[in-house]
Amino acid sequence: MLLADVEEIAISEASSDAGRPSPPRHVHRRHVESFYVLEGELALTVGDHQLRAGSGSWAQVPPGVPHSCSFPEPVRFLNLHTPSCGFGAFLLALDDAGDDEVAAARADFDQQPVD
Repeated sequence: MLLADVEEIAISEASSDAGRPSPPRHVHRRHVESFYVLEGELALTVGDHQLRAGSGSWAQVPPGVPHSCSFPEPVRFLNLHTPSCGFGAFLLALDDAGDDEVAAARADFDQQPVD
């Protein structure tokens, strides 16, 4: 759920059941991605480091650092992108659009896959 989307920051609240597929490793070149865990636990891979973030944890990923997350247990967290770099449009496309529109939104968002 998108909570805020202005040029300086985009904030979403996300939740996941345990074992949901992880997003692919990716990198943001122009912005910081942050996670604040509200409930449960989020497993983060940031660069070569793996960490577990429980309720009340805050984690930031600087620009240019490959990262992903996984869901070892049910979790609810805030996801922040500063500056927004098109994150709000990307989220809305994921929820409401067909594959072509999602691809276009991904191309406009500051996110590149990492092998």
